[in-house]
Amino acid sequence: MDYSIPYLDSPVVIVVKKGEQFPFSSWQSLIGKKGVAHTGESFGEEFDAFIKSKLDVSFLPYERAFQMLAEDTADYLIIDLYPAIIYSKLLNAENKVDFMDKPVSIQHFHITISKKSPYINLLPEINTKITELKKQKYIKKLAVEQYKHWNKTFEERRRFYAKQNARAGKAQTDYNAGARDRGLENLGRFIERDMPYMDGSNFD
Repeated sequence: MDYSIPYLDSPVVIVVKKGEQFPFSSWQSLIGKKGVAHTGESFGEEFDAFIKSKLDVSFLPYERAFQMLAEDTADYLIIDLYPAIIYSKLLNAENKVDFMDKPVSIQHFHITISKKSPYINLLPEINTKITELKKQKYIKKLAVEQYKHWNKTFEERRRFYAKQNARAGKAQTDYNAGARDRGLENLGRFIERDMPYMDGSNFD
């Protein structure tokens, strides 16, 4: 495969149980704490190596990872921003967790084309178009619009099931009250700002 230039950043964030944030100035801040991450996940070669050599991290399905935060059997969850927003909603954990302010790393989305493809010669043109769209902030806007579309469907389904299940009364109340959209807030926090990501040393 050959790769285009990056078209969108994917911050890797630290999620903690609501109200249980801790001082967090470098990767070393995670040493001595219990972490969880999604099964088979990778966060870039450098941070993956740091996890393997320095941290206590278990790799589990998303549902179990969020459960461990709630149970206080894990101190933090390492997760890409986009699944963090989606799964915190799907697992009804959005108002039970906080996203730490600094991402631990930034990964990137690329368009990939097989080197055997007859379209491989279009890669320079693709890169030019990506550069143009990024200058217009079109791709970031598109990511937000896609999230809004997904969230509208999610809220409609949540409202339906809330009517069918008395235990989902809280979801119905939130829907009717027009509760603020924390997923959209967290999306804006990380992709609307050119936020420096954390490395292995202190920011200072």
